[in-house]
Amino acid sequence: LVQLYREVAGQLLEAPVEVTVTDPLSGNAMQVNAGKYALDFILFMDLGDASDLPVIPRLLYEMSQGDYRAFSWFLNKRITNGYGINAMSTNMDYSSGATAERLELVRQQCDKSMFGGITTTPFLDLGQVWPYPQLDDNFRAPLQSKIPTLILSGTLDRNTPVAQGQRLADQLANATHLIVEHAGHEQIIAAQGAVKTMTDFLAGDKVEDIHLSYKPLVFLPLTGP
Repeated sequence: LVQLYREVAGQLLEAPVEVTVTDPLSGNAMQVNAGKYALDFILFMDLGDASDLPVIPRLLYEMSQGDYRAFSWFLNKRITNGYGINAMSTNMDYSSGATAERLELVRQQCDKSMFGGITTTPFLDLGQVWPYPQLDDNFRAPLQSKIPTLILSGTLDRNTPVAQGQRLADQLANATHLIVEHAGHEQIIAAQGAVKTMTDFLAGDKVEDIHLSYKPLVFLPLTGP
């Protein structure tokens, strides 16, 4: 799969393709040139979504065969990201920031990642000109609390992976960390029983033995309807 991605990404790097999407401002069809950056952005955004992840092998296979219909669909879903940035999330991310040591680690790992330019370039570069309230390292110090806390993590969530949830749970004296099988970032609360577990927890019930799972992935066949 990684080799297939590299082949398709290499083709797009040399020759972007023209695809049709819907202009979110006018609602009219428009043609856009999409290259490797567009593919990387789509994969980065949707690898952590269990509803889109099963389509990605089919997406790459179709593109390797010169078929860009699925590519167009994904671009259409994300086209608004080409029109601007979300000021709220930008302020939150930049203010939350990272320690100097963490930023240096990010820079070291950036070149090794297929998505290095997608994940870190805006954070490292835009932050130099974007005005935002800067929080010091006290904000990033380990969180300590005795308040009962429920943490839910999805096994397929790339936004807030299980390891981050566990790291937080280890800091809190009265934390319950439940791992939702097969769930991406968007599916954690959608998993069967998740909302009831949350309300039971808020009512004071013990939920540490609850098993939560989203439906297992069923990957799209590479060919056919």
